[in-house]
Amino acid sequence: MIPRFRHRASTSPVGKLLACWRGASTLSPSSDEKVREALVRPSWSHLPAPADGPEKPRIAVAMSGGVDSSVAAYILKEQGCDVFGIYMKTWDELEEGESGCTVAEDRTFARKACAHLSIPFVEVDLVAEYWQSVFQPYIERFGAGQTPNPDLYCNEFMKFGALMKRAKELGATGLATGHFARLGYCESRKQVRLVRGLDKRKDQTYFLSRLNQDQLGSTVFPVGALTKDQVRGLADSIGLPNAGKKSSTGICFIGKRRFSNFLKQYIYPTPGEFVAVDGSSMGTHEGLELYTRGQRSRIESGGRGAFYVVGKDVDKGVVYVAENRDHPSQFSRGAFLKELHWIGFSPPGAYARTGRLRCEFKARYLEQDGKCTLYSPKTPVEDEPTKFYHSGSQETDVIGPLHYVKFDEPHAAVTPEQALVLYDGDVCLGSALIHRPGKTLFEEEEERDCLLP
Repeated sequence: MIPRFRHRASTSPVGKLLACWRGASTLSPSSDEKVREALVRPSWSHLPAPADGPEKPRIAVAMSGGVDSSVAAYILKEQGCDVFGIYMKTWDELEEGESGCTVAEDRTFARKACAHLSIPFVEVDLVAEYWQSVFQPYIERFGAGQTPNPDLYCNEFMKFGALMKRAKELGATGLATGHFARLGYCESRKQVRLVRGLDKRKDQTYFLSRLNQDQLGSTVFPVGALTKDQVRGLADSIGLPNAGKKSSTGICFIGKRRFSNFLKQYIYPTPGEFVAVDGSSMGTHEGLELYTRGQRSRIESGGRGAFYVVGKDVDKGVVYVAENRDHPSQFSRGAFLKELHWIGFSPPGAYARTGRLRCEFKARYLEQDGKCTLYSPKTPVEDEPTKFYHSGSQETDVIGPLHYVKFDEPHAAVTPEQALVLYDGDVCLGSALIHRPGKTLFEEEEERDCLLP
C-alpha cells in the first residue's frame, strides 16, 4: 500500500492561483472563470464513496511526464483529494539504444512533478502486459497488411485496464489522466457518458472510444474543461518543472527511427509490384506492409505527378497507386465495419429499433467531423467492398457481424483497421474498426463507362 498523505489545500487556492496566473497570462477574464470552475467543481463526483476514512476519494493520477497529467494531479490535490502519482513502464529502454525513445526522460519528469506537488510517486512495471496486449497485436496486424492504431489498444487494455487495476490494488478509488475529455451522466439510462474536451483542437475522445462503463465509472479527467493554453498557464503559475515540455507525438517504442526501419526488425516485408488503378505496372516495392492508404509512394514518375497508395492486395503483394492525392480512387461513399463497440450498455434506441442511426464520425483523429448513417448487419445496403483492398486474413479474421456506414459526402483514405469513431454532438457513442472501404468513386466511373453504348 502507498502511505497516505493527508493533503491540505493551500489557503484560498483559487484566488491566489488566479492572481499569480493573471500576471503571466494573456488570456481573457472569461478564461479565468473557466479555470476557477475547473479548480472548484469536482470532476470525481461520480466515483464511489469510500467505505471508510476521508469523505473525498483517493485518486491515482497516471503520470506520463507531460504537463497535462501533472496539472491534473495539481487540480485534484487543490480540491482536497488524497492523490498519488502512478507511472507505468511499458517499454524496456535498455533494449533501444539510441532510438530516441523518451521513456527515461518521461519517468524523470513524472517523478519531479510529483515531488514538486508533494505527492507520492509509484512506478509499476507493465512491460509484459504491454507486449501482449498492445505491441504484439500491433505487429501482427501490420504483418497482415493493415494499419492499426496502438493508442486505442493502449488506452483500452493498459492505461484503463492493467494500470487502473494496479492503482485500485494500491488503494485508489479511481484513476485520473491528463486527457482532454469530459464525463457526463445520463440519469435515465444510468450511464456514464464520454464527452468531448472543451478544447476541440485537443479533444482526445477519439482515442478513448473503446472504453466501457466500468472503466469510465472509475475515471477522472480533471483538465477536460480547460484549453491547452489554460493548462500551460496553470503549470507556469505553480512552477511545474515540465511546464514548457512539448507534447509527445508518435509512438514511444519507435522513437526517432524511420518507421520502415523499425518495422523491418519485427516482420519480413513482402516485396511486390506497384500497380496503377488502370492496371499498368509502376515498378516494384520492397514491402507491402510499409505502405498505407493515402501515403505517397516512392515511384519514379518520369515528370508526372506524385503517386499515392489507394489500396493493397496482401495475397498478391500488390500496392495499388494513383496519380495525385485527390484521385477518385481515394474516395468511398461508405465502409464496412467490424467490432462495433458502444460506450453505453447497449446501442442507441433508434439503432436498436430501426437498424439505422444518424450521427457524426471521425475516421482519423485530426479530421473534421463528417455526417453519416450507420446500418446494422441485418439492414440491406447498396454497396460492396472496393476491389483495391484484399487480404486473406482480413476476410476471415472478423469478430462478429459487419456493420456498414454510409457517408453523406465521399470520404478520402478510409483505411482498414483504423477506428471510425461515432458522435452525437459532443457525446462519443463508441467506435468500430474499419474492415474494408466501400466501392471507390473511380470504380463507380468505370461501371458507368461500361454501360455507355
